[in-house]
Amino acid sequence: DPSGTYSSWKAYCTGRNAKTVNEWLERNYGTCDTAEDELVAIKLAIRGLQEVVEQGDNNIDIAVMRRGKGLE
Repeated sequence: DPSGTYSSWKAYCTGRNAKTVNEWLERNYGTCDTAEDELVAIKLAIRGLQEVVEQGDNNIDIAVMRRGKGLE
């Protein structure tokens, strides 16, 4: 945030259609029992992205960053 205000999120999306995905995450994040589990978190992110991907588009590229490691 440019104003310097600190915020905390468990899940957050930025970019085009971010409002739609953030609303979806607010409704569905609680259904993820073990959000600490990396695979569960990735699946949740993909399901959120599918909310705004055009019908017929079936390619989503994602990258995973881990502390102390590069992109995978």
